Amino acid sequence: MVTTVPKVLPDILFAFIPYTFVLAIFGAFVVWNGGIVLAATFFGWPTLISGPGGPMELFSSLRARMFGSKMFAVSKH
Repeated sequence: MVTTVPKVLPDILFAFIPYTFVLAIFGAFVVWNGGIVLAATFFGWPTLISGPGGPMELFSSLRARMFGSKMFAVSKH
């Protein structure tokens, strides 16, 4: 095992390079933003449901976009 680790290590490090880039970008964003706001999605719901038509319009539109409706139908011509 001790002799195989040095042989495999360059391959593992090379495969990890894209992930380090994404992790560095995320870390820079967190520093720039001053932290991570996890509650933003929970507290954003009042804004969504208080729009025109209220929660029923929101759910109706969401259902139509997910499962289709005459309004969002795609023609096969």
